[in-house]
Amino acid sequence: MIVGRDYARVLRSVLKRIKPDAKEVSECNEFMNYITTTLNAMTPKDIEIKAVGSVAKGTFLKGDTDFDVFILFPKSYYVKDVELLGIKWAKEFVKKIKAEEKKIEIAYAQHPYLRAFIDGKEIDIVPSYKITDASEIETAVDRSPLHTEYIKEHMTEEMKDEVRLLKQFLKGIGIYGAEGKVMGFSGYLCELLILAHSSFLNLLESASSWKSPCYDIEHGMSADELRKKFNSPMIFVDPVDGSRNVAAAVSKTSLSIFIHYANKFLRKPSEKFFFPTEKKVNLKWMAKQLSLRDSKIYLLEFEKPKVVDDILWPQILNLSSK
Repeated sequence: MIVGRDYARVLRSVLKRIKPDAKEVSECNEFMNYITTTLNAMTPKDIEIKAVGSVAKGTFLKGDTDFDVFILFPKSYYVKDVELLGIKWAKEFVKKIKAEEKKIEIAYAQHPYLRAFIDGKEIDIVPSYKITDASEIETAVDRSPLHTEYIKEHMTEEMKDEVRLLKQFLKGIGIYGAEGKVMGFSGYLCELLILAHSSFLNLLESASSWKSPCYDIEHGMSADELRKKFNSPMIFVDPVDGSRNVAAAVSKTSLSIFIHYANKFLRKPSEKFFFPTEKKVNLKWMAKQLSLRDSKIYLLEFEKPKVVDDILWPQILNLSSK
């Protein structure tokens, strides 16, 4: 375990800036309770409304709250009905909210869900099936409530602060988020990494010597077995679903960036890793480097299509690789 006054001082200072106070936590819990209670009153008795995500797990960062709510259907409903009814009830819920600013969009996982922006708050309302085990999965999002329950069951209050430090560190170095635009570390992966190491510093110490990291904290598979099963730069088996790699979205670039900055922080801890200053692009320097290498850069500019980022970015990346 790494100990030292410099590490402790830096991490205490960072945590002061990123940990929500009791008032914010209370307000978030109250709003989440309002969402779930209202949706519950609007839906039939065989439908369950479940709060998931970082607010439900208590690992969210100060001023950075997304409210994730699942509408859970029994298996007696057809997939099409799950989609149509879920979106219908979500839209009706948004209409009920009195707000100065309201906007909705349809986003997609395996099937559509509703994303609402209400007075600065982002709410994702996701229809899915209610399951108790990964063997019952019908759609990709079904396991998310199981993730929330697993983290709530295994994570201590102290570990929640360690998760916050990890999330902010990843934000600072630009690799937080599993979406196609980032190809980095999801919030759930952050939570699992802290469960595996107990603290942020222990994780950095381990990561400083990573090559092709493999983790399985529930199913007992060896690193060789994992590498045969999953073809990814980083592997962390989902504790609630042994067939899924939680780290599948982490690219080689993102993994390399994390290892690099883990080493840099351990050598010289600083808040700048968590809150970097924006660097200006030196166009003259870039022009000189290009002239030395006889290289060219081609820029393609176009208006953004009316699709959500989760669909757009993978298409752009696919285009750029051709």
